[in-house]
Amino acid sequence: MVARIKPQHRSKIYRLLDGLSAAETLKDLDIPGWNLHRLKGKPIRYALKVQKNWRVTFAWKDGEAHEVDYEDYH
Repeated sequence: MVARIKPQHRSKIYRLLDGLSAAETLKDLDIPGWNLHRLKGKPIRYALKVQKNWRVTFAWKDGEAHEVDYEDYH
């Protein structure tokens, strides 16, 4: 299923994506309000909070974000 970006989420998602692009380590993404956290399960993935249940999720490999997604996680 493809999720369309909700208009009220756009500016936050752009900031998160800019942060993902600029980050050299996961610690660079540990910014107040972004709520960086590791997700349970395998493969290892991480999430940044957009709003309520919505997250930008991603894998972290070799200093870069991969497989970036926008999803209603809960």
